[in-house]
Amino acid sequence: MHEQRIAHRGACTFNLMVDSANMVPDGNLSFFRPDMKEDWKNLVDPVEQRFVAPLKYYFIDFETTCMYIHSR
Repeated sequence: MHEQRIAHRGACTFNLMVDSANMVPDGNLSFFRPDMKEDWKNLVDPVEQRFVAPLKYYFIDFETTCMYIHSR
């Protein structure tokens, strides 16, 4: 983002998401019940994070983002 002259200005743990498809291939990683599958009846069988590389992280909530002018 910085290479494109964009400052997020709100980078914190609440504004980061991880693509959990490789860690929980048969379910959905939910903060509410991370141990449950999407059917809410069965437990997930997660893959250990060290065996899933690399994880993809995404910034969300660009409410405070701004573009800055490059000065020399």
